[in-house]
Amino acid sequence: MDTLFKEAETLIILAGAVNIALNILGALKRRFGLERFDAPFDFRIAIGGRRLLGASTTWIGFILCALSGALMSVWGIAYGYVIAFGVFFGHALGSFIKRRMGVADGGPLPLVDRANFVVLSGAALLFMGSMRPVAYVAAVILAYFIHPVFCKLGVMLGIRVVQ
Repeated sequence: MDTLFKEAETLIILAGAVNIALNILGALKRRFGLERFDAPFDFRIAIGGRRLLGASTTWIGFILCALSGALMSVWGIAYGYVIAFGVFFGHALGSFIKRRMGVADGGPLPLVDRANFVVLSGAALLFMGSMRPVAYVAAVILAYFIHPVFCKLGVMLGIRVVQ
């Protein structure tokens, strides 16, 4: 039981750190007017008049995830890149789903927004055999309840725009 929570906790902490770094990046871009130096990851491609991804899914965010993965690897976390890119592509997948459902940029979609930073990372670790299924489920459930608290805190600190 102890190792189960350790696996879930490790995923949430590492994926959460990457998620927070992405939020800080967004805040810095807004604060210093640096949005013009970033480019959307979807190249502004639209289907049916809707962008593939939201405006906050960008190339600098992708690069930040690559750097996060490198940093985790330097610390000896062999699957650092899996977690970092899982966070990025988890957000991108959530953004894609929200655009297809007509949710405005920054608009909420509770089941998709809450734990997407853990879902794809954990699924990749699960597929690699680096995480047990029960630990994955525990991580997703924990993230689903923890994430809104951090979002609210991020809004209070000015790091996030929306909860």
